[in-house]
Amino acid sequence: MATLQVEGSLFWMTPDGDVAVGYHGVSGTRVDLDDDLGYDSAVTVAGGQVVVGDVHQVGLEVNRLSVSEEARVTRMIRFYDKIYPGSTLVESSLDMTLVKAFYRFSPGTSLARGGYMIGMQYVSAEVEASASGVGSARGDVESPMPFIGVYFLSYPLPFLGFQATACGSKWDLGDVSAS
Repeated sequence: MATLQVEGSLFWMTPDGDVAVGYHGVSGTRVDLDDDLGYDSAVTVAGGQVVVGDVHQVGLEVNRLSVSEEARVTRMIRFYDKIYPGSTLVESSLDMTLVKAFYRFSPGTSLARGGYMIGMQYVSAEVEASASGVGSARGDVESPMPFIGVYFLSYPLPFLGFQATACGSKWDLGDVSAS
């Protein structure tokens, strides 16, 4: 029997990795989100998902992340059409929306289920940097990202459920240009 699940989610993550935003064929400086821009704190991510099916399920999930930091850069950074000299206090922000469509194989009972999932995630991100005396610059990135994963779901009580999901993907936007 097919079921319809509508879920809300709230989780915490720490942005990690690096980003470079160039301008008209000129590469931007690759900066580390933690070391260069100060993104070292956990941020709240809100979202929700709709899943239809029983053992074979299809679903749609949407998550939204918005974070900003202020840090003194230790080296010259080219970001879009601006150059921020070393020792400049730079405010930066990252706004990201992730839309995930997936298929999930979900064998199990009404108390516990687990299985694998595959799908496509669409990433839309806006990054911005600004500093007094230099100005502000903004870049947008949109990209599809295939993924695979596993998950476990348990309902110990009729009104309380726990879900754990681990997904992975190779996401390298090296050939994707920002506008």
